[in-house]
Amino acid sequence: MQRVRYIDFLRQVAIYYMFFFHTVLVLLPQKQINGVIGFFYDIVPLDAALFLFLAGFSLTLSLGKHPELSAFRFLQKKIARGLLLMLAAAFLFFMEFGIQLPDMFISSGILNTIGVLCIAGGVVLVVSGRRIILGLLIAALCLLTFIFEYSSIFTVPLNWGYEPWSPTIIFGFIGIFCGLLVNNAATPKARRVFVLAMGAAGLCLVLYFMINGGILDTLIQGRYVIERRFSTTATLSHLFTGGAAADAGFTATVWNYRLTAFLLSLGAVWLLFCAAFFLEPLLRRFIPAGVLLPGAHALSNYFFHLFVLSVIVILLGELVLSVGMVLLVLAGLYAGSYLLSIIMQYIKRARVRG
Repeated sequence: MQRVRYIDFLRQVAIYYMFFFHTVLVLLPQKQINGVIGFFYDIVPLDAALFLFLAGFSLTLSLGKHPELSAFRFLQKKIARGLLLMLAAAFLFFMEFGIQLPDMFISSGILNTIGVLCIAGGVVLVVSGRRIILGLLIAALCLLTFIFEYSSIFTVPLNWGYEPWSPTIIFGFIGIFCGLLVNNAATPKARRVFVLAMGAAGLCLVLYFMINGGILDTLIQGRYVIERRFSTTATLSHLFTGGAAADAGFTATVWNYRLTAFLLSLGAVWLLFCAAFFLEPLLRRFIPAGVLLPGAHALSNYFFHLFVLSVIVILLGELVLSVGMVLLVLAGLYAGSYLLSIIMQYIKRARVRG
């Protein structure tokens, strides 16, 4: 089965933005995050939405990639993949914060959310009436999430925790729903009409928020802050080296979507998806497949950039680099992602030949 170029293109956009955001977050002093860098830094809700939407859409692609698999075998693979992602998220959380419960296992990062999506999406995709079930699930999650928000009810892991599931996971379920409609359209014309409708809906949402408050203000003000109080005695350094018996505690601060930022991000994702979909012929004609390799191996590159940034922080410390040095690190990450992707592609082809 041929790779879908526009999906690889969008994955590469998402993972390369993540390179940028995390590099600036951990290496650039706060006072230097302004101007163009500040603008791109503040649009992070769009990237999280795109990442989850693509994760959901990709589940439907995997459904058609191996039609010989039984429903049970497909579900087994998705559950295994989901659990692996959740374990990876728990490990990364443990390395940064130690054993902090319950966040470590159910609210540990975006990989945890994607793992939950993979398992839940796998279940939905193997049952009959999956479109109806998905529609009801999306509606129920939206209703529950925003009732909780406006009633100031916060619970881990739904809308509270180090990485709440919702509304982020809703982007993933919407991605599955759109994937079923796009990939299973009766005719190419029906597929194009549906994608155009997605783009039109996305454009309407983006224009609405552009007129009413502005894009950047909506993305910044359309979030709420989550402060998780964690135990110092449960951190990795304390567990292995010991320390004072008294637990001073520390706070980890993250953000989550409010309704406005959620809707704007969804609109932007639909608009970007529509544009990329209609670029597919041009991508196939003018862009060599090697250019999009990091997008094809987005998950490997996710771990790669976290590893490199962790090493830099260990060696140099946090928030210590100038803008020029940060750009140099980014250039190294982008170049390294191609080298890693070439290696991963070689391994993949060797396994297929074997």
